[in-house]
Amino acid sequence: MPLRLGVHCRRTRHGRPERSDVDMTHRRSIGRWTGWVTVALVLVVLAATPSAAAPAAGPAPGGDRTGSYSSSEGRLAYQVHVPPSWRPDRPMPVVVAVHGCAMSGYGLNSMKATTRFDDLADREGFLVVYPTQSLLRNVQMCWNSLSPDHQDRGRGEPELLAGMIRQVVGEYGADARQVHVAGASSGAGTAVILGVTYPDLVATVTSVAGGEYGFHRAQDDLDAVTPVDNARLARSVMGTRARHVPLLVVQGDQDEVVPPFMADRLVQQCVVPPRSWRVPYAASRVRAAFS
Repeated sequence: MPLRLGVHCRRTRHGRPERSDVDMTHRRSIGRWTGWVTVALVLVVLAATPSAAAPAAGPAPGGDRTGSYSSSEGRLAYQVHVPPSWRPDRPMPVVVAVHGCAMSGYGLNSMKATTRFDDLADREGFLVVYPTQSLLRNVQMCWNSLSPDHQDRGRGEPELLAGMIRQVVGEYGADARQVHVAGASSGAGTAVILGVTYPDLVATVTSVAGGEYGFHRAQDDLDAVTPVDNARLARSVMGTRARHVPLLVVQGDQDEVVPPFMADRLVQQCVVPPRSWRVPYAASRVRAAFS
């Protein structure tokens, strides 16, 4: 089965659908290949990002630390993986890994276990943050990336995740200019939303089987609301903080839950001409190539 890496625009095999029957809150089982591919390419981004100097005291290095962030928007639980090389006088990059539906950040069926970010964090030297959705916000453990109530700066899930990021950066003396958000399925939609609502906080975004900002407006009629329309919306939401946020799109050609046209629309929302790579999918080879 082929796997597309990067950003690439094309029509689906059967042509463009007249309307979307995709529900991004549908359960999404993430294959191990997505974790390995995403980790490897996120590390490329980390290596290319300059470091800052803002050391602060923090917990001892090595291991996992649980925490929570609370505000008027609710409470968000998370776990931070701290590599053994962490030091308070050496600001590290941060990777925020946002899980998909029917998953957790850490624990059973987790983003932590699926991606194995921890192993690479220990080797390469970066912090990993695993937020976990609350059943009170979504009984399927999906992020509400299609809800208008969670599309804006300063409210809903974007506010909770941004507050969590600031809290972790402050507590661990992390590099505030190297906060990279990677999400899968509904978590990918939320990662894209963070890139739009908090471009001053998020350095890069990786979307694995996700969709564009504002896709909820196009669900009933893809032609009525185009990616360009949603790009204009995203630009207006960014406001005076607007900038190009580097985006990596990972999408399987044979995905039956989140079909490829979702990635195509996400790419079309971007203004930079895309680059793409195509590799054959074989879990062992992908793992060997990028581990």
